[in-house]
Amino acid sequence: MVKRAHRTRLPRTTGRQVPPEIADAIKGTTRRVRGLRTAAQWLEELSRLHVLSVEHGLGLHSDDPRIIVRDGELAQIGGPHAVFTVNLSAPDACVFEAFKRWFAEARKQIATPIRKRGPHSQNGKFTELEFNIWKDLKITEYCELLAWRTENTRATKADLGRWIGRQDANAVIATERALRNALKRLPALAGQVEHEMAQCPEGEQATSDRIARDISRAPRLSELG
Repeated sequence: MVKRAHRTRLPRTTGRQVPPEIADAIKGTTRRVRGLRTAAQWLEELSRLHVLSVEHGLGLHSDDPRIIVRDGELAQIGGPHAVFTVNLSAPDACVFEAFKRWFAEARKQIATPIRKRGPHSQNGKFTELEFNIWKDLKITEYCELLAWRTENTRATKADLGRWIGRQDANAVIATERALRNALKRLPALAGQVEHEMAQCPEGEQATSDRIARDISRAPRLSELG
């Protein structure tokens, strides 16, 4: 009796192939994101991704009262804010003392973002190491693809992951988790940028303006059909 030869089963190639125009857009986004190195640059980027999540109903952002989106733009980020009211007819010494008491009480409710160890050290400061992790996990590319997918529902999350080099389910989960966490920490990043701008307002403002112009000219995956 002749034995049948053993047949090796090859894995099936499943999922949709990336459309050529989307592949080009992904490459363009990756090139642009590689140039994001500072907190100010990433604040602009994450603000845009937050708006994408809101406008396309992606559910990646947290409903934070400190972040307000209006007419497709981030209208406010930061806070909570507080107002100190004072009687200007009172002597200066009384005004200063009243403010000290008010501020001490406010700080009991909202901790300072500055460490006591140094005048320029921040709690939970964002560094280039964390920015590089966001680049490696492709959080920008993934968010833009999710926005694009709202009008191209045949593509699955697994497809999107493969298109950006995140080949398995765990890799896609890690990317989405990192994206959600980054958007959740947007107010903290805004606080860091505000602190840095206070230290060097002209340089940081120039950087912020330049990045805003670059982002406005960059192609968007979500704009492609």
